Amino acid sequence: MSRLINSPNNNLSSISINSLSNRRRRARNLLASINMARIFPPFMNNIRRIRTLLAHNNRRPRRRAYNGFDLFVIIVSEEARDHNEGSDYYVIRIVANALWRRSTRFQKNDYIQLAQIVNSSSR
Repeated sequence: MSRLINSPNNNLSSISINSLSNRRRRARNLLASINMARIFPPFMNNIRRIRTLLAHNNRRPRRRAYNGFDLFVIIVSEEARDHNEGSDYYVIRIVANALWRRSTRFQKNDYIQLAQIVNSSSR
């Protein structure tokens, strides 16, 4: 089953509804299987590991500074790669958004402090 939509150049294109439900299913599976102990607390003392992850994630220079959620998405994507779900950007963002909303203020604060450390050491 597919749905017709109007694209900006007024051509009709189709998006498979099955692919949208497949992404949701993969996001639910990843949320259920993700190891929270590897995400919280972040590895604040290992700057070399952070630099390695940022180098793999960014192919071109970054225009703005990192924030806590940016680093959180990178860590979630690394965990997703361990579960062989690391290829779909949208699934990772869905899972990271859900986990970020569930996390406490103290858990978020750890990532915010980590972003400040990364930004101060890279500038």
